[in-house]
Amino acid sequence: SLADKRWGALFVFPGKEPIQQWISGGITVNAEPSFPLMMSIFDPHSPGHDGALIIENGMLISFSVRLPMSRTNRLSNEYGTRHHAAMGISEVTDSLAIAVSEERGSITTFHNGRVKKIQSKPEIIERISAHWEEIISLPHANRKGKRRWVLIAEVIMSLALAFFFWS
Repeated sequence: SLADKRWGALFVFPGKEPIQQWISGGITVNAEPSFPLMMSIFDPHSPGHDGALIIENGMLISFSVRLPMSRTNRLSNEYGTRHHAAMGISEVTDSLAIAVSEERGSITTFHNGRVKKIQSKPEIIERISAHWEEIISLPHANRKGKRRWVLIAEVIMSLALAFFFWS
């Protein structure tokens, strides 16, 4: 609907990595997603319509959020600030960013520094679903457990070295 109306929008779906250090500003919402709420956020007359909407764990967390700009030249100049910000967050985190162009009425996704134009509604649904599945996948749980053991090993090694140097 946003693309059909040619209302610009920017959505960010955080991944496994925290995004707080990369974003600034914003207005806390903590609301369940609804069509009227999202349309009112990105209404061109809304004061917060130019920023990003953060969606985490199925909830609208905050809107009017500022994102880092892309630091590469991978995105052509035909794209505006909204798209360069979407690319920027995808370059520094594993977030999925979705930009709706007000000039072209098109939808583009950004993930891991890669750009993909969306051609249909089912494609956008599939892309968001794939991102959520990637976040909650079993290999992530195994890696998290593995990281915990690495952290424990580092703590034990640090204590052993401290004891060695102290004695």
